[in-house]
Amino acid sequence: MKMKAALLFIIALVITFAFLWRPYFEMELASSAYYSQNDKREYEYYTPELFKMMPRISSTYSFQYISNHDARKRLYGIRFDGTSETEKLKSWLQLAGYKPQATCDTSAECWRKEDSDNVVSLYSSANPDYVVIQLSQK
Repeated sequence: MKMKAALLFIIALVITFAFLWRPYFEMELASSAYYSQNDKREYEYYTPELFKMMPRISSTYSFQYISNHDARKRLYGIRFDGTSETEKLKSWLQLAGYKPQATCDTSAECWRKEDSDNVVSLYSSANPDYVVIQLSQK
């Protein structure tokens, strides 16, 4: 009887653990996510500190996360709608130790921090108005 009770307790413990941690397992295995700052679990899990501290240049913005598990490369992004102004972001990137690069692999403006493989890409469009900033991490 004690053995049966112990087994039931262990099963209940495993089920509880799986239930509580399931969302985190799903986020770890996800290849992409689109979320807002109001999605607390996703925001805390996916958003790099650089983006958490970054000034918000619009009241309408969303986040994205993309992972290439094979290459161990991750891409994080913020899209600000209703603006094409990037000066506040550029000033903030400079204060954070990033420097504009002479060349970029995309049509964006690329920024890099010394001694880092991470690249910050800054895109802007005037029609429609939006700004996208992405952080590529290896």
